[in-house]
Amino acid sequence: MIHVETQGAVDVVQIDGSLNAEKTDELAAALVKVNKAGAPMVVCDLSQLQLIDSDGLEWLLDAADEVCQNGGTMKLAGATPLVADILRLTGVEDRFEVFDTAKAGVGSFSR
Repeated sequence: MIHVETQGAVDVVQIDGSLNAEKTDELAAALVKVNKAGAPMVVCDLSQLQLIDSDGLEWLLDAADEVCQNGGTMKLAGATPLVADILRLTGVEDRFEVFDTAKAGVGSFSR
């Protein structure tokens, strides 16, 4: 399940379960809404994400590029140990600012 919550000017996208090809369409629809605001500030809350596959990794990278093209920033937060390892081993982690919690990610936009 995908849940988008707005905290101030920041959209927090929480992804539950697995991030794979089956969820990328739902995530793409959520991202369209986030990008409509212009210069989006997005935190992907990965605290409930159990597994991410190559389609999910590709979606993260594509989504970050799309947000950036709209003048915004996308950050990652709360990755579970397995997901954090996958992000690190694939090098995807290097493309993002990564935070321990979604709250810390949201707060980072106010600095």
